[in-house]
Amino acid sequence: MSDLTADRLELRYLVEAYARAADTRDADLVRACFVDGGTLTVHWLGRDPSTMVMPGDAERIPQGLARYERTMHFVGNHHAEVDGDDATGETYCFAHHINGTDDHVMAIRYEDTFRRDAGTWRFTGRHLRLEWTQDTTVSR
Repeated sequence: MSDLTADRLELRYLVEAYARAADTRDADLVRACFVDGGTLTVHWLGRDPSTMVMPGDAERIPQGLARYERTMHFVGNHHAEVDGDDATGETYCFAHHINGTDDHVMAIRYEDTFRRDAGTWRFTGRHLRLEWTQDTTVSR
C-alpha cells in the first residue's frame, strides 16, 4: 500500500471515529479526534454558525445529542488531499436523530482540515455544513 493510500485510509478512519463518538456520546473520543485548539464550526440553515474549540468544548457534542434516544451517523463519500503532514477533505454524512418513531435526518457535508500529530491524523478544523433536513417516521 502506498503512503498516500495509507494516509487516506487513516483519514477515513478518523471521520468514522468522529461519527462513532457522536453516536456513543463519547466526549473522550471526540477530544482524541482533534488537535488541541482544533475547531468544529456548525453552519445551521438560516442561523449564525457556532464554533466549538477542542478539547474544552468536546462535552457539548454528547450533551447536544442527549436529547435524542439514539443517533446514527452514516459516513458516505470521503475525499482527501494529502500534503505531507497536512490534509484537506470533504465528507458526506446522513445523520439520523431518533425519538420514539420520529427520525430527524440531517444531510451534512463536512469540510475538514487535518494535521498529522505525533504520527496520528487529527482534525485541525471541521466545518459541518447542514445541506437539508427531512423528518420521517420509523418502525420500532
